Amino acid sequence: MTFRIYDIPPAGFLTSSELPLLINSMSLEPEIHKHDKIREKKNSDFLRKASQAITLGTNLAVGMGLFTFLGYYADKNLGGGFFWTLCGMGLGLVYGAYEIWKVIRLLNSADDDDKDNKGNVPGEL
Repeated sequence: MTFRIYDIPPAGFLTSSELPLLINSMSLEPEIHKHDKIREKKNSDFLRKASQAITLGTNLAVGMGLFTFLGYYADKNLGGGFFWTLCGMGLGLVYGAYEIWKVIRLLNSADDDDKDNKGNVPGEL
């Protein structure tokens, strides 16, 4: 039995047998309803997907920048015009494609796990 603030009668109307019940049923934690749990799950899913997108973007930017810089540095020290810079950019693109492939593979495995948990057969449409 739980009491809410508006369920508590004025002080003169509370009997001595009801007082221990009232004190035991009061908690400082708010009641968690079903819609609150759904909202928490949606928020955690959003944060997980947002963190994956931020990580992917950071990896792509750092990879492209690093390989391009290494190509520029090689051009500066070895000569060759823009050859090594273009090679560095190409390696950066290959690295970016690899990172995208890893994220897609991770998302597909998470989808397969969700299907398995729902009782569906993997590979079934």
